[in-house]
Amino acid sequence: MVKNVPLDYMHLTCLGAMKKLMKAWVKGGFERTKLSKVLVDHLSAFLIAIARFIPCDFPRKTRTLNDLPHMKATEYRLHMNYVAPVIFKVLDPKLYNHFMLFHVAMKILVNDEDCITYAEYAETLLKTFVKDAVTLYGPKFIAYNIHNLIHLPGDVVNYGPLDNFSSFPFENKLQKMKNLVRRGGKPLEQIVRRMREVDAHHTRVKGSTVVNRLTFLSCYHNSGPLINGYRMVDQYEKMQYCRWTITIKVPDNCVFTYDRKVLLIENILRNSNSEVFILAKQYQNYQNLYEYPLPSMAINEFVVSDLSQDLQIWPISCIVNKCLRIPVKHPSDNTLFVCPLFAHE
Repeated sequence: MVKNVPLDYMHLTCLGAMKKLMKAWVKGGFERTKLSKVLVDHLSAFLIAIARFIPCDFPRKTRTLNDLPHMKATEYRLHMNYVAPVIFKVLDPKLYNHFMLFHVAMKILVNDEDCITYAEYAETLLKTFVKDAVTLYGPKFIAYNIHNLIHLPGDVVNYGPLDNFSSFPFENKLQKMKNLVRRGGKPLEQIVRRMREVDAHHTRVKGSTVVNRLTFLSCYHNSGPLINGYRMVDQYEKMQYCRWTITIKVPDNCVFTYDRKVLLIENILRNSNSEVFILAKQYQNYQNLYEYPLPSMAINEFVVSDLSQDLQIWPISCIVNKCLRIPVKHPSDNTLFVCPLFAHE
């Protein structure tokens, strides 16, 4: 019976553990974990500055830590899985390393390819996280949400990655349905009619060139850049590749390849045979952001620098994931943190 009712990670980790950790760092309330006001203001300014680097796949951008009480679950997920390892590098090393136990475990459990293989390792990390939290934050930190973290890997073994059984799709659908109501009378009839109109619209393809069932090209242009051998081609600014919306502009032009290279796309090309390529620059230098509980590159989280100025042609089949790419220290810094995105609902 217990195994048939999985835990919901939206409430357990995003609105639970992650919110509690950020509140402890920003507002205090636990044993010597609060950051100074000067540091909080600095981090808030940095979060505002990097908002333009957050891809369109995220419904909300980063905002100031003063908005912590008003943040939604998707924002806490953005911090938990992506930006917090960079932003909160200023924490005391013991607190930072403790958080990384949680971060790495969650990155494993949302990974649809490796979640079951490494579920036992994620469970070990979460048990250590819960045990050490007593020492770092005090006994009152260990509430129901924190204790239940150790049971998430078991649910992943039974049901697959966390997004397979989270509340996010239902919350998103309810919001969309709510927005369909235009007046107070007969709300149910309004929703049904609008949903039928949306379904009918989605059966038609407009304004895009269909290359195959996985790829849609749109926003045709002729402003380059191009290289020799690829002059007589169609050029596009945007494509829908598998689950990702990829463009030639920041923040939606960073991708991760099968040979673990990070590329920055400058143009999207289609030749006369309807073959699609990307024209991209490649980062040359890759380093770890953290070393504990494992080197960050082991889970494809990189600090990259030294962007090549040479444009190269790559087939779109080389793309594994779209990436988040944010500065490590300063918005104008050329050293950036990069990690692949997961297909969250």
